[in-house]
This record gives sequence, structure tokens and C-alpha cells, in this order.
Amino acid sequence: MAAKMKKAAPVMVDAHSAEPKYRQIVENVLRGIESGALAKGDALPSITELCRRHALSRDTVVKAYDALEARGAVEARHGRGFYVATNRVTRRVRVFVMFDVLSNGFKERVYKGLLEAAGDRADFDFYSHNFNEDLFCHTLEEQRGKYEYYVVMPFLGSRRVAECLAAFDQDKLLLLDIDLDFPGKACAVIRQDHDAELERVLEAAAERFARYKRFELVFPESVDNPPGIKDACRRFCRKHGLPLAVSGQLDTKSVRKGTVCLVIRDTDLVALVKELHARGWQAGRDVGILSYNDTPLKEIAEGGVTVLSVDFLEQGRKAGRQVLTRGKVNILEPTRLVLRKTL
Repeated sequence: MAAKMKKAAPVMVDAHSAEPKYRQIVENVLRGIESGALAKGDALPSITELCRRHALSRDTVVKAYDALEARGAVEARHGRGFYVATNRVTRRVRVFVMFDVLSNGFKERVYKGLLEAAGDRADFDFYSHNFNEDLFCHTLEEQRGKYEYYVVMPFLGSRRVAECLAAFDQDKLLLLDIDLDFPGKACAVIRQDHDAELERVLEAAAERFARYKRFELVFPESVDNPPGIKDACRRFCRKHGLPLAVSGQLDTKSVRKGTVCLVIRDTDLVALVKELHARGWQAGRDVGILSYNDTPLKEIAEGGVTVLSVDFLEQGRKAGRQVLTRGKVNILEPTRLVLRKTL
């Protein structure tokens, strides 16, 4: 005699609760597994059944079952429905994180902040795109649907990057550091501003720049350098009558006394410091130096390099808290001018 098919376990949804319906389904199933009410191999209600019973949209139920699959709590069996996949579940959120690059000091601070805020309640898998459009899109498309949440540092100037982000479930996406518009955008954002915020902090320290006769911005043209940096420097220098020179790379032979230099890349910072040493000049007295994005090394080099930077550790902490709460936030991380010996 054929074995009787086990009846699908009930999944409850409270129509009066403020908690999103898909999250209620997820939590209901996870609690059932934790309590032992649901066991490995138990059938769950079909998508159609849950929709009919609780007046839900198909998208809501699919979203919930996708989230449960991403946690490894549920498995879909082709043509047969959804089944409990384990007798043990973890409340740790599986998170995909894509940085632009991993190997620099300030991204290490973001990483540290993420772990501080969510490391005991989330599992992070880290990737980097190195500003490569193909790598960015291929990695995201390959990993879509495999995680409960996605933290992504995009980059500007690529239509494909925008299209790739537009294809994501916006409730599961956080744009970090760089904001980017795309059709249907409704995701969370924790960003810095390289334009108005930069001008604001330069203005706050205007008296420091009054001692210099010339401002030089060393700004390599590439997708990893937002053009707003140039715009902010131009407005500031125009307002204060400070001649501005913009170059793609540092020409050490053109460095003159009375110049204040803002360098974006650390390689130009090193070359500039070496040139001052060779001439017997002192940073902050003969030539002013500002660097973009703070790192631990800049706190001690040359007695302390003045930087324009957001607090990357705090940015990481905010991202970690967002991973756990999933609210629709748009947070501007303020830019700071950290005055040290070189200005």
C-alpha cells in the first residue's frame, strides 16, 4: 500500500501586523524549524495555496520562499513544491558584499565597521569589481538570488552597471559609498558626496588656505574618481581668488613654494613627499599637502597628513546595522577635513 503524502505544514500570516508579509512567512517557517514543529522533509504550502489563504500577491510568497532558500532552510523540488531542507537553522543573515577594491586602508576600515555592527548576526562573502564593468555585472548576475542581502559599491559612468542594479530586488540592495541613479531605483543608500560636501569642508578651513598663493589639484581622469571633486575645488578657488591648476598626474618639477596640493592617489602623495625631501622643503611650511581618503598610515606619515575624508569605520558600522534592519534609508556620511601637520 502506497504511503500517504504528509499534509503541508501551516504557515501563518497576520494581516493586521506592521511587519511585511514576506518577512512574516520567513520568520514563521524559521521559528517552526527551531521549535521542532517543522522537520526536514516536511512539505510547505504551495505558492498558490498561501496566496489564496492569506490574500497575498504571488510576488510576496515567492520573495519569502526565495529568502528561505537563500538561508538553506527550504528547498524547491521540481514539480512537487517546497520542503523543509534542514532540522537546524541559523539566524545569521547571508550577505553579499562587493567593494570596488579590497586592498587599501580605508576599505579595511569599512570592512571592520561591518563586522563590528553585524559580525555576530551575519555571514559576509566579499567580492571586488576593480572598476571593471564586465566583472561587476557578471559577478552580480551570477550571485543574484543566492543571498538575503546585497551591499554594493557601484561606480559612475556605466549604463550596464545601472541596468544590472535595476534588475535587483530593491528591498535586498544597499548602495554603499557611491550613489547611482537607475530606472526603478528604490534601494537603501549610504553615501558620501564628493561635491557640495567637499566644498563645505574647504570653506570651513578657508583661513588655512589664505597663506598659500596657488592651489594644485592632481586628479587622474578615471571612473574611480568622481568629477564632483574638480567642480568643488573650482568653486572654492574662484570664490577666494586662489589660482587653480588641475593636472592628471603630479609633475614634481613644477612644484613651487607657496602651493597647496590636493592629491587623490597615494602614489602621487608619495612622489610629492619624496620631492620635498629631496629639496629640503617642509610640508605645511613650504608646500601644503592634502590627501583624499584617510588611512592609518596618513595619521603618522610626515607627522600626519591632512586629509579630506568620510569616517569609513562609521560608514561600515551603518552598513552593518542596515544589513540587520533593512529599512529604506538614504544616509549622507559627512566629509571631514582632518587637519594635521601638512597643512
